[in-house]
Amino acid sequence: LVQLGNCMIENPNLHLELHLHQLIPAIITCVVARRISYKEGSDDHWSLREEAACTLVKACNVFGSQYETLKARILRTLCEAIHPKKPLATQFGGIVGITHFGCKAIDAFLLPIATFYWKNWEDFLGDDKSTTTMEDGFGERRFETQQCQQALLNALGIYIKDEHSIPRKSSKLLDEEFVRVFGERFVPAETAQTEYGSCFV
Repeated sequence: LVQLGNCMIENPNLHLELHLHQLIPAIITCVVARRISYKEGSDDHWSLREEAACTLVKACNVFGSQYETLKARILRTLCEAIHPKKPLATQFGGIVGITHFGCKAIDAFLLPIATFYWKNWEDFLGDDKSTTTMEDGFGERRFETQQCQQALLNALGIYIKDEHSIPRKSSKLLDEEFVRVFGERFVPAETAQTEYGSCFV
């Protein structure tokens, strides 16, 4: 579905304007749905969420001038997905989706919540039960938490890389709590194809 949608968006001979209301929600579902894999516990949905997020950005680039509210509506949905009460897989989708919209989106929607979310994730990962048992879904939840952490570190790495290339420096990066929580924790790395950074805990 995502690959088909991507090809349709790229095809200049198709006129998708009248069908965006059907296409966009389906792609958003592939980004933020709680479960999109046919098999419980399958890990193939993580890359699918990222691919779908890229397709959303492409749709905004192609149709944004015709539909000025398209990007804002998509970002609003992604912001709803990162609510702490949402499933971790949904939060992951929201984070990678916002990240693919670039540094301004990261600055507006991820930096303000980064330390709060990270501390909550670390509290869970530091819990003895989460590290010693695979019962009651703790093992799966632990893995999902680590995926969310990686997604957030990727976003911060991309943002910091951009900050180094321009004269301004966000005061959020100099916040005492931000520095204390993250410190030297992440190292941004370039990826030529997508500019989507890779960071390591």
